[in-house]
Amino acid sequence: MKTKKYIDWQYVIGLMALPLVILGFLMLIYLVQDRLRYNPAYFTQEYIQRYKIPSTLTDDLEKAIQQGDSNQMAVLQGTRQVPGKLQPLPKVRFLVFWEKAGKYNNYLFFDFSDYHRYMQHVKEVNGRYVVVPEGLYYYMDSGGWRLFFGPAAVIWWLLVILFTGGVWVYRSMRGVREDLWGSQQKE
Repeated sequence: MKTKKYIDWQYVIGLMALPLVILGFLMLIYLVQDRLRYNPAYFTQEYIQRYKIPSTLTDDLEKAIQQGDSNQMAVLQGTRQVPGKLQPLPKVRFLVFWEKAGKYNNYLFFDFSDYHRYMQHVKEVNGRYVVVPEGLYYYMDSGGWRLFFGPAAVIWWLLVILFTGGVWVYRSMRGVREDLWGSQQKE
């Protein structure tokens, strides 16, 4: 008796591995960014002395946000890339140290004109503090990716399992119907 193959297991295994492949690709991007991110010109003795404590950085960050100064923001971030044109936000003020999360200190800035809140993430790199904007690098470096990836991967795997189970039930019942009543082809 010939057994019927209801599920293509290579396809299912490929679908199950998809979140891990995506995570690996994002980790690779993060590792490349980590190697090339910082500009050595912003890690001279002068900058290390100026930004060896976070309070100096938050003072300068407040001024850079208020003035929309992209060049100053590049200095504060210590990156090779100068951020795009920033909109000046003159009513933004440093409000409070929010929390320490791993290697990051999070500071809350507040816009008193429209009550918008801005969280700024600061970490120590090569002896000085830098601002790290939210983005792929920040989420991978801070470990925040786990908060998204874990639940998203579990949901994906459950959907693949449920869909595969549904396909298996449908195809096996089709085989049972064919065994019981034969192939009913209309001619």
